[in-house]
Amino acid sequence: MAPTSIIFLRPPPNAEFVQGFPGIPSLLPERQSAMIRGVVELRLSGRSVKARWIKIELCKLETLPGGGQSNTYIDFVGESPVTLWQAKNEWDEIRSQDLSFQIRIPEPIPPSLALERSAGIKYELVATILTKGKKGILRRESTQNVSASCQIVIDKHELHSAWPMYARPESRSKMLDGYTFTVNRTRQAYGPGDRIAVQSLVKNDTSQVNQVRYYEISLREHVMYTPAGNQNGTRKMMTQPQTRPRAIVEQRIPITMASPLHPGMQAKAELSLQVPFNQRTTTVSFAHRIEVNFVIYVRAVLATGLQLFLDLPITMSHWTRAQSIDFVRMIGPAGTLSNPGGVPGPATTPIAEFYQHPMASPPQGNLQAAMG
Repeated sequence: MAPTSIIFLRPPPNAEFVQGFPGIPSLLPERQSAMIRGVVELRLSGRSVKARWIKIELCKLETLPGGGQSNTYIDFVGESPVTLWQAKNEWDEIRSQDLSFQIRIPEPIPPSLALERSAGIKYELVATILTKGKKGILRRESTQNVSASCQIVIDKHELHSAWPMYARPESRSKMLDGYTFTVNRTRQAYGPGDRIAVQSLVKNDTSQVNQVRYYEISLREHVMYTPAGNQNGTRKMMTQPQTRPRAIVEQRIPITMASPLHPGMQAKAELSLQVPFNQRTTTVSFAHRIEVNFVIYVRAVLATGLQLFLDLPITMSHWTRAQSIDFVRMIGPAGTLSNPGGVPGPATTPIAEFYQHPMASPPQGNLQAAMG
C-alpha cells in the first residue's frame, strides 16, 4: 500500500497566524510589516513519499450576492504562492517534517467582510504537496495534490477612528435657488456607539421670506458589487455594477417654533445621531469586486418645499472608540495617520499586490484537493 501524506497548518506557539497590524506601514525599525506566519506540518503514513514540491499561498475570495462558484473570484495575495520545498530532480523522497513560512500582508488590501446573501470577502491560507502515485498494470502513473486550508481574518488598522488624521474640521456648502446650505463637522471617522454631530447653516440670499420646517440627518451605507461578466459564453451573468444603498440610522428634527428666515439671514441647527453598537460593516477599498462606502446625509426642508441636502463621506470602523484609542497607542507613529493634517490613506497608498489565481477566470471557488 502506497504511503499517504497528511499536512496540517499551525500558527506559531501561543500566537495567531496574523502578526503585526495590517494596513499600517512599517515606518519604525522595531515594527515589522504585517505577516502571516506559521508552520506546515507534513505527516506520512510510511517512512517517505516521492514529491515534487510543497507550497503555501494566501488567497483572497470575493463573493457576490448569491454565493457559489460562479459568484466567487479568487486572487493570490502578496508573494503567494511560496515554495517551501522543491525536489532537486523531477521527484525526490521527502519525510515527515515541519516547514516554517511567512507571507507579507500588503498594506492596501480590503478587510475580511461578511455581507448579505453570502456575499463578502474572505482570506484562505492553503498548503499543498504534489506527490507521485504508483503505476499499475491497468493505469498510468498518477500525481496527487494533498491540501490543507484554514480561514484567516484580516482587520485593517488604518480604519481606527482615533487616528489624528480623521480629526480634521471640514465645511461643505451647496447653493440652490438662492439659498446656501452649509454643513460643518469636526471628525471624519466613526465606530460603533460613536455620536455623529454636525452643524447646519441655511442662508437666505433671495428677496423672499421663508422658514425651515425640519432637518434630517442619517448614516447611509453604499455597497457596490462589480461582476466580471460573461467570460465564457456559457452563463448569463450581470455585467453592470450594482449599488445597494441602506440607511443604517436616521433622524428627523422638526422645527416647531422656527423664526422666519428673512433675506440675508441664516438659520443654524446642531444635528446628531448615534452609530448603532451592533455596526460591524466597515469601509472597504482596494477590493476588485466589492466596495463599501459610508456617508452622512444632511437635509433641510423649507416651508416652500425646497429641499437642501449634502452628503459627507466618512470612514467607518467596526472598533469602538475605546478600542481604537488602545490600538493607536499600541501601534505608535504611523505616517499620515498620525498627522492631523494628513491625507486619507486610500488616496496615497499604492496598488495592492494581487496576482490572479489560475482558477479565477472564469470565476471559481473550489480550493479542495484534486487528483491528477
